[in-house]
Amino acid sequence: MVGVGDEQRSTNDEPRSPTPSAGLGESLWEPVAEWLGWEGDLNSWIGRIQGGWETQLEVLRSAPLMMMMMDVEDQFKTKWKRRWRKAISGDPDKRIRDHMDDKEVQKRIRLVDTASFTLGVFMAMWVEYLILAAPSAFPWFYLVTLILLMLLRYTTYRAINNHFFMLDFCYFMQVSVITQTLLFPPTSSFGAAWFKANFALSHGPIAIAILAWQNSMVFHSLDKMTSFYIHIMPPLTCYMQRWAILPGGPSPDSMTFGFGDVLITPMILYGTWQVAYLYIQHTVIDKDPELVTSLRYLTQCPRNPMHIITMDVCTRLGVISPGEVYHPEQMKTKIIFIVGQLIYALLWLLPTPIFFHFRFVNTTFLLGLVVAGIWRGGSYYIFVFSKIYNKKFEPDTTAAEVEKRE
Repeated sequence: MVGVGDEQRSTNDEPRSPTPSAGLGESLWEPVAEWLGWEGDLNSWIGRIQGGWETQLEVLRSAPLMMMMMDVEDQFKTKWKRRWRKAISGDPDKRIRDHMDDKEVQKRIRLVDTASFTLGVFMAMWVEYLILAAPSAFPWFYLVTLILLMLLRYTTYRAINNHFFMLDFCYFMQVSVITQTLLFPPTSSFGAAWFKANFALSHGPIAIAILAWQNSMVFHSLDKMTSFYIHIMPPLTCYMQRWAILPGGPSPDSMTFGFGDVLITPMILYGTWQVAYLYIQHTVIDKDPELVTSLRYLTQCPRNPMHIITMDVCTRLGVISPGEVYHPEQMKTKIIFIVGQLIYALLWLLPTPIFFHFRFVNTTFLLGLVVAGIWRGGSYYIFVFSKIYNKKFEPDTTAAEVEKRE
């Protein structure tokens, strides 16, 4: 890495021709760089990117690309973690939880949580505004918020080995829906087929997952709001395309929804994801027992409704003996999980023609999901959060103990 740094410095020392926007660029760069904690002027950073093909190839030869990416990720996480600790506790080298008895730290944490709650409510209102007043901007809002939330989720999940959760089907559907909406509207035969597959899958297994995974609208919790977001946004986006709320689409009366649209095309899309997931599981996940995936989570979470239903059905069918351990590394468990997911997807695809043909039913269904999320969020605030939140500031009783008693 020393050679790389020397080459970058020699490249940066070479004279550059001034650009007309250099003054403006420098003036904008300085406050941004200071806020992000980056060192060096604008030209030095441009030089690192525009060092020429020879310089870039030498960089790649001297350090593997993956190592470079991991180094950048570690530096990013370390800098922002230290900045966050300093902003809350004033000490970048000490965990925030070690300052919980400090009155000033408690005040800042409450301020951050209040701001998070306000932002959550505002974003919900903003979505409503876009749907009613500026629907053409909704897909772009979806794209921007999706990128930001997925980056934040990956950063937080990566720290606790949960990042392979992001290979689940609901994340795959985010890419499918936003890509089709922005690039392949249902005005062409290909776009229409892709849209109908997205509609069926998003209104079937994705939407029902709000109930199955007990998603809730807890406005101050970024994690809970993100989970609700990734299950409600695909059906909401498809709803807007189906009923011509998004401009430029076909007339609602001109669209058909046959057997192939309900089962064949969605299953092709689902099968594509499943094959890719199995390949990654075989080559990466199975070799690292510390990684947390949906399979490993469900087999170790007996209170989850999906776990309860799967165990009950498999026991009744004789696939699993009463009292048998449901272990995630067993081949039988993996087959049960794959088949169970497939049956779940097929089962909830069946009622989607009703949503496609009847707008009132479609609207009522989505409103019901939102109400369910709000209800569970309200229950969390009343029965759990009201006791946990203030207890976590007390040194003798931890929030985990309170939640466990609940």
